[in-house]
Amino acid sequence: FEPEIPEVTEEQIDQVVDQLRDQQATLIPVEDRPAAKDDFAVISFEGRRDGQVVEGAQSERFPLVIGNERMIPGFEENLIGMAEEEEKTFTVTFPEDFPNEDRRGDSEELSISLKSRRTMELPDLTDDFAKSLGEFDTLEDLTSRIREALQKDADRRAEEAVRSRLLDLVLDANPFEVPDSMVKRYLESVLGEAKGLDEEKLEELRSSLRPEAERAVKRIL
Repeated sequence: FEPEIPEVTEEQIDQVVDQLRDQQATLIPVEDRPAAKDDFAVISFEGRRDGQVVEGAQSERFPLVIGNERMIPGFEENLIGMAEEEEKTFTVTFPEDFPNEDRRGDSEELSISLKSRRTMELPDLTDDFAKSLGEFDTLEDLTSRIREALQKDADRRAEEAVRSRLLDLVLDANPFEVPDSMVKRYLESVLGEAKGLDEEKLEELRSSLRPEAERAVKRIL
């Protein structure tokens, strides 16, 4: 097998450069306009269901970037256009893919207040920006090093994929049974953070993950 190594694209390099610019951005207070997408905001909020405050659904100073979709649908959109210290109440519905299954489809009334907002001022793409990041003399030097790092990562992932495929072929050609105790230990290590679930759900998880756990143990052996 020969690894299929993808070429690093200019888009990938630009994405890394954009991330570096975000890390070096300066937060500037906003005074002449209402809150907008991409603003860094600090808010207070309180969630209520059936007139009662929902436990854990409140904060006096909660930071977020408007439009990053960190919150449930409908939350961040309502911040757009708000003025500082303005208050607003609206209803949101938890999506069907919400991590907490018990909350999926539930509606909750939210009261929010915008405490402050700032906008990110990104540094210009100059040689000085490159120098501020470390041992780079020019912007071209920076992008060249990024390209080199991305290509090395692509090479590594391609070779790992080949090794994984070869190992699968070896396992398929040489079937064998693995000790049940090893499979159980592997499952318990994987489910370590899920032990808060009830036993019935845990057993369902064990059953669904068992084939992959057996495969993983075989690969280890």
